[in-house]
Amino acid sequence: MKKIILYGIITLVIGAASIYLALPTLNYGYYGLPLIIFLISGLLYVLDFSSTKKGHFKKINPIVTLVFWGSLIFILLVPAISSLTIIKHSKYKELIGEVKVGEDFTNHVSPISTEEIRIVDESMAYRLGDKVIGTIPSLGSQIKLGDFNIQKVHNKLYWIAPLLHSGFFK
Repeated sequence: MKKIILYGIITLVIGAASIYLALPTLNYGYYGLPLIIFLISGLLYVLDFSSTKKGHFKKINPIVTLVFWGSLIFILLVPAISSLTIIKHSKYKELIGEVKVGEDFTNHVSPISTEEIRIVDESMAYRLGDKVIGTIPSLGSQIKLGDFNIQKVHNKLYWIAPLLHSGFFK
């Protein structure tokens, strides 16, 4: 009887501490609470098994065994089975929305004139921008170029980069 009370107190203390420290989400799909139950029942399983004398086997509490294996199966199988795409295929299909098949490709893509095609890539734009910044003596050591983005200015596409300060003491 004393052993059952001791195990109950150990379970309550460890359970309360782990729930307080881990703050598991009490919602389906999260492993927090089943994992805590698995660890506590595993600890009780080991304590109950190790309390026997050498050479003597005693029957382990069936409730602890059931909770231990049940929580292990829940942690391993339920999320794996419930997240299979074959089960939720219609929900994934609804995420795409309505797919419209176009008749004529030229109606969907507007032609681009050869004068507006970009021939400067991002690395070349960075080198050219760095070269321009280097020609200005007062800015060359104080700033550096940020990430380049393509922007439309007066209906023409340009590589644009922000000027970032290179450091506090420069």
